[in-house]
Amino acid sequence: MIQFVLAMALLWTSSSVPGDPDIVQKLVRKYDDMHVSFAIDGSVHLEKGAISMMDYVPFGSLLLHDEVQKEIELSDSQSKEVARLSKKQATKFVQTIREQFPDAPHDPMSHGVCEAYYEESLAKLNEILLPPQFDRLEQIHNQLVIRSTGFIPFLITFADERELPIDLEKQEEVKQFVRTFREEGIPKLQRKCTREFDRLYDVLTRKQKRQLDEVLSRRNMPELGPDITLAQLKFALTMENDFSSIKSDWSDQSEYFAKIPSFSSLFDGTFAGTQQMPDQASFWIGEFEGIARTTTDVLPVPEADLEAMKEFYVEFRHEEQVDSANHEMQMETQPGYQTKTAYLDYFKRYAARREKFATEFFELLSPVGKQVFLDFYAKRSDVRYGVFASLLNGPLGTEIELTAEQKEQLRKQIEKVISNLESEFREAEAEFQDSIFKITGKELEKKYREAVGPPMKHISPTFLMLTAGVQGQ
Repeated sequence: MIQFVLAMALLWTSSSVPGDPDIVQKLVRKYDDMHVSFAIDGSVHLEKGAISMMDYVPFGSLLLHDEVQKEIELSDSQSKEVARLSKKQATKFVQTIREQFPDAPHDPMSHGVCEAYYEESLAKLNEILLPPQFDRLEQIHNQLVIRSTGFIPFLITFADERELPIDLEKQEEVKQFVRTFREEGIPKLQRKCTREFDRLYDVLTRKQKRQLDEVLSRRNMPELGPDITLAQLKFALTMENDFSSIKSDWSDQSEYFAKIPSFSSLFDGTFAGTQQMPDQASFWIGEFEGIARTTTDVLPVPEADLEAMKEFYVEFRHEEQVDSANHEMQMETQPGYQTKTAYLDYFKRYAARREKFATEFFELLSPVGKQVFLDFYAKRSDVRYGVFASLLNGPLGTEIELTAEQKEQLRKQIEKVISNLESEFREAEAEFQDSIFKITGKELEKKYREAVGPPMKHISPTFLMLTAGVQGQ
């Protein structure tokens, strides 16, 4: 019956009656994400973006993740069947629906066709998954929506949908609780992180502790909050590059600076650090967006050095713009101009110019300026990598002469601390939610628990996201 409906739907033309616009939300899953931005002045900001994934099979983007498959106990054979179904449905969508409606599912005239397609995909997925697996998948989806929108915005919308609306007075009481939690609860968690960190330093000798204290006191390491703190610890155990034998020359230092981790909420619901892998040129050109607007109060190199770097950057950007404009003009106006050859030549110039910039700007600095610049970025890198990643895989461990045996002990201790902090975080999340439901009532709590289920095993609570969507401190 479903196949027949789909076949009939595909006969519709652009004059078809539009279907339900909610089909866009069913086929295109959108999740907000949050990432940490480290500004040139040392300040840390949270920036929000969005991730959209086309689901050719319902929840298909979730089923790509190993941890989600483990959570719903998907067998190997089921996993292969889901992969085959996704590929088959993606081909069908592109070759049939997009052939007629290039902007589907966003084109309103495609909604009827897309609805029939969605129902067919849903029926075929249900032939693969067991009912408890599909129910758990829906719960996981709801948990990820909470991760992206914030607990309170999700709860208010959820309550409205279940016809259990939270009145305005209680909404304000709930929001005030969140503000208080930010002011008191999150700093309390940070103090727990600090106490756990103190245990990690036990592997160091007294001399090493003194040396480390001296280094960190000079660099004035900021507290980044419990979410980033936990993510940095996990990153320390998974960091791929080893910079413990880094040399003092610019090329080695530049690579270390360029491969700093980026911290953000990932599509599977985790908040983690991932090592950036741009070429060094891309990193430094990105950094110069901030350097070009900064002052010596922030980047304390000699004034003449800073001005020389800014002028060099302006010249670089000007050359880039001129070359780009000339290339586009040649593509449009010169008869017989070989497009492929021209593009390759342009790209070679583009890459060479960027590489030249990244290697030569440092040589503009005076000896004093070079040392200040290296110290400045050493501190920025330690803030980004975290102390323990730098001890295990970076120059900090070399600086205090950390032995291989000590590093192994430190890794084991980090694993224990991560486990302890995850337990603390889950307990804090449960207490946070219990306090909210004391305000909103037991009936809403029961409906919520049914819709969300138990927390995913591989996801630690993220308080940046848990408290999102509520303005004010």
